[in-house]
Parts: sequence; C-alpha cells; structure tokens
Amino acid sequence: MSLVLLADDDAQLRMLVARALTGAGHQVVAVADGAQAREQLQHGGFDLALLDLVMPGESGMSLVKSFTPEQRPTVLLMSGMTDVGPRIEALNAGAVDFVVKPFVMAELVARVNRHLAQKVQATLVDGGIPAGPVVLHPAGRFVQTPDGRVDLSELEFSLLAYLARRAGEACSKEELLTDVWRTEWASSTNLVEVCVARIRHRLGPHFPVRTVRGRGYCIDA
Repeated sequence: MSLVLLADDDAQLRMLVARALTGAGHQVVAVADGAQAREQLQHGGFDLALLDLVMPGESGMSLVKSFTPEQRPTVLLMSGMTDVGPRIEALNAGAVDFVVKPFVMAELVARVNRHLAQKVQATLVDGGIPAGPVVLHPAGRFVQTPDGRVDLSELEFSLLAYLARRAGEACSKEELLTDVWRTEWASSTNLVEVCVARIRHRLGPHFPVRTVRGRGYCIDA
C-alpha cells in the first residue's frame, strides 16, 4: 500500500480526491494548507505527494523547490491555472506531473497509479546495494528483505543507502544532516533519530543499522 500526501485548501475537493485514492488502494494523509504539508513531508515516509499549486501558508511550488532530490517524494501539482508557464516551472522544479482543475477523477487516479508503478518498473534494471541481511534497490526505492519487499520514502531510502555505501564506518549525526538532509540543522534536532526509527519500524528484525555509542550510525561491512 502506497502512502500519499494530499494537500488542498478546498475541503470538498480534498474529501473527493482522498476517497478516490483510498478506493484505489492507497493510504492518504490529507491536509488543508502548505504549512501542514511541509510538516508532514519533513517527517518523510510518503511515496507520492499531490499538492495544490496555491495554498494558504505555503504554495505547492515553493514546497517542490525547497526539497532536494534526495528528500523530495514523487510530486504531482494541481491548479486551476490554464497558463502553461506554471506547468513548465513546476516540471523544471522537480514535479513529475501537473494536473489542471477541473479534472476527471478517474484520470487523476490513473496518473497517480502510473507514477507509483514507474518506481516498480525501474527495479528491472536496478542492480541493488547489499546492506546486511537486506538489499537496497535505488531505482525502485525499495528494500528486499528475507520476508519480501519494503518500500521506503526518498528520505528514508537516501539515509539507508548513504550508510550502506559507507558500510563499516560510523557516520555521525552531523554528517547525516549535512550529506543526506543537505542542511546545517543544529545537532540538537531529532530529524535523524526520527528517520532511523521509521526505517527500523518498516524493516523490523531485518533492520541493518547499528548505533555506535558516541559516534553515530553504522551498517557493518
């Protein structure tokens, strides 16, 4: 089941889209403005974000531009604007699609399904990165465990892949914030701990990361 973030200040449209996506088998977190959307995205875990272009708090365009490719989930923007300019800007900023309102609900769901399926199809040419008892597949952004496949958000996968590529090394919290989050957050922030906890929850007994007291996190070589 894919986890989708839906952000739109139109309550009725938000309800209808959430209902349609849930009916298509997706888990949906729906919020009403850009500030709430940013808060959810910072926690990570989303496979796809469906964002309104213009919202209170912060625009969908601003959200797309503010995240690095490593942090950004698959993003579709929605807008009632028919001008081609914002669409081109959105795609250049990193959005994978732009949907013009009003739209046919079945078409929107089909677009969401297509973009989610592309991650799976990409795994056919993906060699994989070993990490203890699991194998990371970057193209599809999933982890193959002895019990099966586990999908991760872009941020979760980026953190795990970073540690896997430096197997045998203890990576400090500051290194991870700089190299994975691409930010200079104060070391007192708990972003790393929260992300590690989410990965641990998803992978369960196959979680390959070890905490090295006083030094950081490590995946054994």
